[in-house]
Amino acid sequence: MEGVPFSFFCSLVQEISLNNARRTTSSTPVDIFQRWTQEAIRLYPSSCAHATSIIFDLLFPSDDVNRTYGIQETKLARYISRALGVDAASLLNWDSEGSSGVLGVETKKIMQQHHTLESSQSSLTVTEINEALDELASHCDFSHISIRRRFPSTTRRSRLVILQSLYRELHHNDGAILTQIILKDLRPILYPVVADHFTVALRCYNTSSVKILARGSALSLWNRLIYVPTTAPGHSVRDFSDVSLGKPIEIPKSQKARNCKHALGFFVGSRELWAETKYDGERAQIHVEMLPDHPPKITIFSKSKRDSTFDRWGIHPLIHDALCLSSPASRKIKTNAILDAEMVAMHDDEIDEFWRLRSLIEQSARGPRARPMNPPRSPNKTQNHQSQGSIVTDTSEARYLGLVFFDILLLDSRVLLGEAYSSRRALLESLIRRVPGKVMIASRFLINLEDQDVALSSLHEIFADHIANHQEGLVIKAAESRYNDRRWPWVKLKKDYIPGYGDTLDLLIVGAGWDKDRARELLVGPSVFTTFYVGSFETLNQPEGEDRRPARLHLHVYFTVSYGLDRNQLEEVNFLIKNSDHRPFGVVSKFLDSTLPYTLSTYQGIKPPAILLSQPLLVELFGAGFTKSPGSGHYELRFPRITKVYRAIERSWLEAVNLHDLHRIALECIGRDRSVKEVDDWCNSLWGKPTSPSAKSVLKRKRTAERWQLKLARLDGTLRQCRTCPK
Repeated sequence: MEGVPFSFFCSLVQEISLNNARRTTSSTPVDIFQRWTQEAIRLYPSSCAHATSIIFDLLFPSDDVNRTYGIQETKLARYISRALGVDAASLLNWDSEGSSGVLGVETKKIMQQHHTLESSQSSLTVTEINEALDELASHCDFSHISIRRRFPSTTRRSRLVILQSLYRELHHNDGAILTQIILKDLRPILYPVVADHFTVALRCYNTSSVKILARGSALSLWNRLIYVPTTAPGHSVRDFSDVSLGKPIEIPKSQKARNCKHALGFFVGSRELWAETKYDGERAQIHVEMLPDHPPKITIFSKSKRDSTFDRWGIHPLIHDALCLSSPASRKIKTNAILDAEMVAMHDDEIDEFWRLRSLIEQSARGPRARPMNPPRSPNKTQNHQSQGSIVTDTSEARYLGLVFFDILLLDSRVLLGEAYSSRRALLESLIRRVPGKVMIASRFLINLEDQDVALSSLHEIFADHIANHQEGLVIKAAESRYNDRRWPWVKLKKDYIPGYGDTLDLLIVGAGWDKDRARELLVGPSVFTTFYVGSFETLNQPEGEDRRPARLHLHVYFTVSYGLDRNQLEEVNFLIKNSDHRPFGVVSKFLDSTLPYTLSTYQGIKPPAILLSQPLLVELFGAGFTKSPGSGHYELRFPRITKVYRAIERSWLEAVNLHDLHRIALECIGRDRSVKEVDDWCNSLWGKPTSPSAKSVLKRKRTAERWQLKLARLDGTLRQCRTCPK
């Protein structure tokens, strides 16, 4: 047999799975991977090296950025049932309570019942599986163009025929693994759930008993044993030092600082720091190649390493302007360059809210991600009437894309990763031509570490000023540090990283459900509520009379929260909900049930909850500022986390912040004035009343900065040394 059999690859996955299911610590996934690799070399010595990239793409499918299948569980379940000639009902219920919550596992059950091979080992090799997956991915416009060109629509097989050729040749164990590879998530097979009951799954869990196989560790071990680098095009497995044009460079891992003192603690031995402004945008790693007798070639990679050249078409003119690519006399790039930048939304020459960025990208994109500009929608009853001019209309002529450069990684084939940050920054500043309101270089502020007390006071002042100016935060870098430096890493400092210092609101949990991604992290099945549905009501108009509580309220549920609670707290909330009055989420008519104390509307962009609570729970949510989902009429907390769940005897759910007040709080947080502020100020001045200060008022921001400087000094225990803070 030529090539590494797919069933042999699957034996590695099964062994790691069995080891984790036993919850033993005698053997780690790295140990298993080493034994398997040694056996692969012995059995298939001429095939292993050539299969390197294929094996790693199969073992870590979520890192395979070139292939996108456009198939999720529901669609894949139907394809599998047709490929095997079985009823789709059981597969379609893969995530219902009582099932495994894993389509691969449910596929295995079906294949055991209806499809058996004489041998547990099929004839398919990993190379043949890889080729079939490439052909399957060619059906999706979001796959890399090299894959789509290899399988043009005129000659490629249909999805069903491809899947039939695979599943009918596989053992049921291998079929389960292939299913999860297509879904780009092998976690539920490698790290299986071993408990069904929510209490056992959450409380009786030993975090040290489940060992994760990290890609870096596996790749390092593989290369030591094989001694041959990756050669296969299109699915490369790269070492960090292998830097070349057209291949995305690994983004440095940043540390999160809990406070300013903690941030400085990462830089022992450094003499000078720079605190860079953290911009609220999307990462763009820009590769530029100068071609003779042709326009420069631009390739853009996203944070996930996906080729986003056509998605980010709107910033190509900005790149040309920044690097003077259209002016040979002015440009300083001779052959090539790789730069790091942040793509941001702009409005009247100022950086706009992050949520505006999505529509700007879609309108300027080329290819499958391009979206036409949608006309403004009419407001509905769940949208705050004060916000229609600003929050519903996502785009206008005054909004456009901007680019903020902050690093350079390669210039004229000279790799710069090993050079000091101060040198790279100086080179970047000499290379980039700033264009007001469109092309910028990240702002930064010097912190001298000769005197630690002075350094800490300086950081307090810089950070407080950023908070007052509604910036996302800081990224602190040592002047001497190299790119992805382990000794002096990049350190992010944001107010929501500081316990108790983020944006906090009291809102309502109205429903609950099971989310597969959060469940994979927690290693729990569909019996556990992992995700909670959050909303609130419009302004309460209390009726007259003794009973001032309205008979029925209208609630609007429009975002979810899955984080903030530890396993014990999550079990308590699950117990509380499962033992309270709740009902399955059904058709809209059920919301009109007179036994419910509310009517309900939901944002269509979220998956419906599994159940609705008859009596909503009041919760305290903590977040990193505010954002808005596409098409939603309300602000929501960004990266929300639950910090407290109130029982009915503690606080009534009617004490939640209503949507009108939430909108006002959000605008104040992000530094925007209400759309009716000018009218209110005119009315106040007409009657001799004081007008409210603008969100952009210099005096207001100065006072906010002073308050935050005081808070930060108190937090770090240096209040006496903070001379500039108000008494």
